[in-house]
Amino acid sequence: MPDNTEKSIPGSENSTYLPDFCDGEVFLRLLLVVQLIAIMFALVSFGGGRLFVHLALISLAMLWVGLTTAALLCLMKRQGWLGDHVRTTVLVFAAAILMTLLVSFLSLGLGGVMSYGPTAHDTVYTLARNLAIVVILVGLALRYFYLRHESLCATFTCATNPICASRCRLRRACRPCRRESVRTFYSIA
Repeated sequence: MPDNTEKSIPGSENSTYLPDFCDGEVFLRLLLVVQLIAIMFALVSFGGGRLFVHLALISLAMLWVGLTTAALLCLMKRQGWLGDHVRTTVLVFAAAILMTLLVSFLSLGLGGVMSYGPTAHDTVYTLARNLAIVVILVGLALRYFYLRHESLCATFTCATNPICASRCRLRRACRPCRRESVRTFYSIA
């Protein structure tokens, strides 16, 4: 498997802290994580009846939200809308919330037609629950991606700055030289 860490380093082709959702490997990882979370939610929320139908409906909804959000993020990246960290964070939350609302309304409509799943009686509860879940999951994912990006940036900075690299070899923290190195790195790039 090829190593895609250079796509996350500042100054390379990916300037945000998000992975490249246009990449097939990232897309498959997203598919796996969303499916595992869907299985977990299906097992936790199962109240009796047909488990596999319940799992299929939850999996369909979560995969739809996850994959359409990833496709929107890929499109936003190609259009150049994901510039700085604040704009990226706001756009990711907006895309995830928009897709969650769309899928929730569609599932409420189809649930009423099929007489299975959430009905119109618990619309507010269903929407609030789904929005709370997506905000928590997206917040955790963005935190992970940001911390990973900062770690790669610090590692790259320590590797390119000789003074900082010698401190890292002596098992000292790279914090004192990191700010200056990052400033010079961004001014070079």
